[in-house]
Amino acid sequence: MNSTSIDLVAEIHSSSSDEENEISFSSVSRVSSACCTSSLYTNKQIEFFLRTDKQKYRILANENNKKATSWWRSFGFPAVLNEKNGFERIHGYISCTKYYRTSIYGSKSGTKRFIDHANRCSPLSSQSIPNQRNPEESQATLDNIVIKKKAHITTKEQNEIKHLYAKWICEDLRPFTIVENNGFQQLAQTFIRLGSQYGCIDVKEVVRSRQAVARTVDDLAQKHRTILKSELREPLKAQAITIAPDFWTSKYNQQAFLHMMHYSDCREILGN
Repeated sequence: MNSTSIDLVAEIHSSSSDEENEISFSSVSRVSSACCTSSLYTNKQIEFFLRTDKQKYRILANENNKKATSWWRSFGFPAVLNEKNGFERIHGYISCTKYYRTSIYGSKSGTKRFIDHANRCSPLSSQSIPNQRNPEESQATLDNIVIKKKAHITTKEQNEIKHLYAKWICEDLRPFTIVENNGFQQLAQTFIRLGSQYGCIDVKEVVRSRQAVARTVDDLAQKHRTILKSELREPLKAQAITIAPDFWTSKYNQQAFLHMMHYSDCREILGN
């Protein structure tokens, strides 16, 4: 490696600000084809070039694709334009042809992460059937979070949601604060997650009847009573419970509370 290449490598590693990184990136893109090795690039730099400089950087198909395993359908080799106006492979890396996600790759590299990525990025026909989907494969992973950008709805859709909110509150006489409740937001987020996982599903499959909800409330109440009894047993014996007047009213259901009970256990954990 000549002195110019060494200076470029030092420049990449020493730069910290975004402006300096952009200068380093543009400098690397002018390196001659003889220096086209993995030591001049990081996977993040390659991703940056593939997204922003498509004339000088592209992904080459695996020439041995016919003999390669099926996960290669989503991957190729990153390459840079050399002085002869030909694209030369950047050794030591492979890139996703759809999202440009770039990873270090060599003869000793494991393939599980590449298989998982390919199944999410370019699922085979047998994997696209909802009934054959493995629930464990549908769970959120770091790769899934990095690859998928956060979706945003249009202004028209936002207005439609606001109108449905207003209509629901007026027709069912609900308080305005219900749309800000943590429980409502958790429920809505769960509906969105299920929709992204299974596609368009009937609302009747996810909305429970009032009888089912009432039974669940009773079950949860009994469960928490049992837990509370277990927590209070030790403080009662140790006389470590204090009941203090504390008149306040819930802003949601206007239910009044006359006192507050504080207690601590042997671990000196305070509860109320």
